[in-house]
Amino acid sequence: MTGPTKNSFQYLINEGLNTDLGGTFAIHTATDARVLIVPMVDFSSINGSSQVPVKGFAALWLVSADSQNNITTYFIDQVASGGTPKASAANYGAYQAVLLQ
Repeated sequence: MTGPTKNSFQYLINEGLNTDLGGTFAIHTATDARVLIVPMVDFSSINGSSQVPVKGFAALWLVSADSQNNITTYFIDQVASGGTPKASAANYGAYQAVLLQ
C-alpha cells in the first residue's frame, strides 16, 4: 500500500499547486486540495477491532509524503464545509461557519 498511498497524497499536493501555486499553510484558497479535514479519535481504550469515538476534526495542510509513508503536515485553522457544529467539541482547528439570525 506504500505506493498507492504516496501517490494519493502526491496527487493532492499537485492539485493544490496547479490551482493555487502561491498557496501556503498560512494563506491559501478555501478549496486547496492540500487542506485535509481529519477526524481526531481516542484510541486510549481500544483493544482489537472496535469502534472509536470521534472527539472532533482537525484541519491539516499537506506538505509531503515520502516512500515510507511518512506524511508531513501542519495543523491549521480552517472553515470546513458541511456538518453541524457542536459547542462542546474540542478545538483542533476545523471550524464550521454558521449564520445566526
